[in-house]
Amino acid sequence: MLKLKPIIAGRLRVGAVALCLLLLLGWLGPARTSGVLENKLSPTSVASWNQSVSCTATIVTISTVLGSAYPSQSLQGSQYQINGSAGGVPYKRALSPPCSLANVNGQTVSTFVEVDNLTLQNYFYETRDCSANYWPINGGGPFGETMCDSTGDVYESVSYNGFVHVEIDQDWMVKGYCGPATNNCNNNTIARVPMPCTIPVPCASNARINIQGFVYWDPEGQWEIHPFTAWEPATGGSNGGSNGGSGGSNNGSGGSNGACSFCLGLPPLSFSLWLLILGGSVGLLGPLGLVTARARARLRHAKQRLTKNGLLG
Repeated sequence: MLKLKPIIAGRLRVGAVALCLLLLLGWLGPARTSGVLENKLSPTSVASWNQSVSCTATIVTISTVLGSAYPSQSLQGSQYQINGSAGGVPYKRALSPPCSLANVNGQTVSTFVEVDNLTLQNYFYETRDCSANYWPINGGGPFGETMCDSTGDVYESVSYNGFVHVEIDQDWMVKGYCGPATNNCNNNTIARVPMPCTIPVPCASNARINIQGFVYWDPEGQWEIHPFTAWEPATGGSNGGSNGGSGGSNNGSGGSNGACSFCLGLPPLSFSLWLLILGGSVGLLGPLGLVTARARARLRHAKQRLTKNGLLG
């Protein structure tokens, strides 16, 4: 009996070490795997939905635009800051804005972005910001009519913590790049807002949309998507954008279908890793059971000998 103790202890130590190694691999493995999947399923750039824009859009979030000041508005701390007083594209009404910029840190950043899964609030026709002429950056010249911007705020979350202002520009509408005559930049049907949308009675919508446009810092103190270039209904969510919810892509935690791993606070392991863990557990319990059975058999034999010899009543 005394000889069995070191055998059992040794096998228990080996099994415990093996099981710990398997659990460690299961914990670390998914982080690397999910990173690969995310890179494949969530592209960082997509084509423009507006045929008048030749730039490639970079998928970002509201917090990406606002930077370290999120959810507040500040020029400092955003990757789109280019100097002490400006950020984003240099001219908000330009018909051909630059696709990228060199920011204050010397990094090249795309100015043309896509932000997904948003709600549109405070939307109205900005009758205080109208013109009858193109901006000088667009060559000047008369519109032949008076045109006003359509403006609003977009949010990723119902908490309304952070937002970006959006403006469907008057120059873009007169040029035919946006406005009621377009499919992907219609300022009358955006997010199915109830018409009319006026300054005294702005529109709001719970319909989720994805948008594209150019990042611009308004000196009045807010980040904008201006010029705004396109929108579409959000069908399934996004980005962290593209897959549904703010910042965190799935509007919650869990696997690809929103399910948790056994719902016990365990890491989301792959099926193969759970098999490894199960195999390791069986490998630990199997030898232990065998040793226990042998020990019990030897104990029975010892009792039988003692009884036979009259040493055990």
